[in-house]
Amino acid sequence: MNETAIESIRSFFPEFVVKEVLGNVVMDIAPQRLEETLGRLKAYPDLGFGLLVDITAIDYLTYPVKQDVRFYLVYTLRNWQKNWLLQIRTPVKDPTAGVPTCSAIWDAAIWAEREVFDQYGINFQGHPDLRRILNHWQFKGHPLRKDYDISQGQICYETDSMEREIRARLQFKGIDKS
Repeated sequence: MNETAIESIRSFFPEFVVKEVLGNVVMDIAPQRLEETLGRLKAYPDLGFGLLVDITAIDYLTYPVKQDVRFYLVYTLRNWQKNWLLQIRTPVKDPTAGVPTCSAIWDAAIWAEREVFDQYGINFQGHPDLRRILNHWQFKGHPLRKDYDISQGQICYETDSMEREIRARLQFKGIDKS
């Protein structure tokens, strides 16, 4: 099954490395080609990766094998018709500059990118609402980074208003036009 998926993906993207790693089909791409490549993976009927399963990050700070960059993003995509699962890996040289958002390709990316931003501090250029999603707004740092001091306690002294979230949902449903 993976050989068929690998051959199909390679035929559309001969410029990228597509391989099997621990039973998973993995494609490594440059960050400047991320948005275009993700769009093509979803749009091409012969590939049909219509579902964004997840976006996560890897922090290689304490990894025993030296990496070119500290952070990598991993996008997991699924093709339901062919039962293919694909992981896209891209390096992040500068977390502050980040990578382009894929929220215009998959709506689900809005939530996943917010989680990666909150936990790792990686920005997504063009994201419509990039703010914390799991930690409170007064939280300092990014808790899944390898250099984060987990022993520090961070108390939230003032809760965040839900007005912004509620207004966005009402506008999406066409109820609130303001």
